[in-house]
Amino acid sequence: MATWQFDLHLLPEAEVGDRSQLSAREFDSGGWWWRHQPPEDYAAQLDRVLPETRSWLDELRVWGSEDRDRIDVLLKGDRVIDVFVRIDARAQPSEYAAALANLAAAWSCVIRVAESGKVLPANAHAIQEALALSSAYRFVQDPEAFLRSLVQ
Repeated sequence: MATWQFDLHLLPEAEVGDRSQLSAREFDSGGWWWRHQPPEDYAAQLDRVLPETRSWLDELRVWGSEDRDRIDVLLKGDRVIDVFVRIDARAQPSEYAAALANLAAAWSCVIRVAESGKVLPANAHAIQEALALSSAYRFVQDPEAFLRSLVQ
């Protein structure tokens, strides 16, 4: 992960329920996708958001690029077990945020912010607000001040 990337996970809303926060421990307990799967044509839907790229791992499908916007789908057999999203905070992410929100809504998902554990609705505005509060955004706005803050 590059410092300018903002990390998210799509999770089935039915599994998350009304929680507004998921700690790292809760999230890492896993099993979020066992009872609910994205639509069968999920790959075609992701192709409309970002181009698929070659993955170094057979169980991982990747859309986008390593240092920019990216979506990873981790598989166990033919079942999705994780949907991981990265937003490049250096870019103007409004179109990408809208595409992610639309995808999450179509898949009946909520969005978990990796950095804070906050659970967001499938809403582009919510994604952009969370991005504006992230360390990735602070880094992009003023890299020198951000790096200085790490050693204080």
